[in-house]
Amino acid sequence: MNEIMTGKICIFGGTFNPPHMAHKHMAEKVLEEFGFDRIIFMPTGNSYLKKQVLDAHKRLEMATLFCDTNPLFDVSDYEVKTEGPTYTYKTLSSLRDENPGAEFYFLLGEDSLRYMENWIHPEIIFECASIIAVRRDDQRSFINKDDARSYEEVVENLKKRFDAGIFSVTFNEDISSSKIRESFKAGNGDSVRHMLTKEVYEYIIKERLYV
Repeated sequence: MNEIMTGKICIFGGTFNPPHMAHKHMAEKVLEEFGFDRIIFMPTGNSYLKKQVLDAHKRLEMATLFCDTNPLFDVSDYEVKTEGPTYTYKTLSSLRDENPGAEFYFLLGEDSLRYMENWIHPEIIFECASIIAVRRDDQRSFINKDDARSYEEVVENLKKRFDAGIFSVTFNEDISSSKIRESFKAGNGDSVRHMLTKEVYEYIIKERLYV
């Protein structure tokens, strides 16, 4: 995807190792609720946060096959082709500069939103894109021993510190990429076939991934 982007665009980043049906249903819900012109799946390249993931080009190929299931889905190789570690602030800054006619949103989980103030250059991230945080409707405010703030307190802090644009979406479907990988490794990939698109499942079988 090299053409100039315009309109209201949502960036959906992740390892996509592999992309699965929860990713598809989440993207479809966000498209419907926020009226995006497109949602861009962006597989991570050499992430500084996650190590030992499947080769980026194979994950990109799966994401490309995955995106063929919806004309409003697209895939970007931006981070895959970037040399060295990839950082969200650099990605969003470059996208904004290269696509001045686009309005960008960045999709992430509530757990990630909680720690965004500690990411590298969060001020640039919030300057370049509005945030959509995915929440569960059966989940009370995320609390752990390291951070007892409520979701509302987290959002208020980010808005105050960074003038951040933050929106929420509720989504409860739970499919684990690790469970899918473990099932293939155990020789039981057929048991998770329903969690994958036909195209991605066949690619995993063909390339003998996760075995």
